[in-house]
Amino acid sequence: MNFKEYERQLSERFDVLAQREDNWDGYDSKKPTKLTLVRAENLIGELFDSIISAGHPWHTPFISSDEDGNRFS
Repeated sequence: MNFKEYERQLSERFDVLAQREDNWDGYDSKKPTKLTLVRAENLIGELFDSIISAGHPWHTPFISSDEDGNRFS
């Protein structure tokens, strides 16, 4: 995957998360905070850079928020 494709996929996934509202799953879960989204996107960007620079293949991770709106998996 080239860098532009990675950026596009990552941006799409974070856009979906940024649009969530409280109770997004029907179980009174909180929406992700802006700070959490920024930190998660930065972390994934750093991981991408490290993995690619080490010569390993990149596999875009599954990204989702938890019920507290502040963690990603």
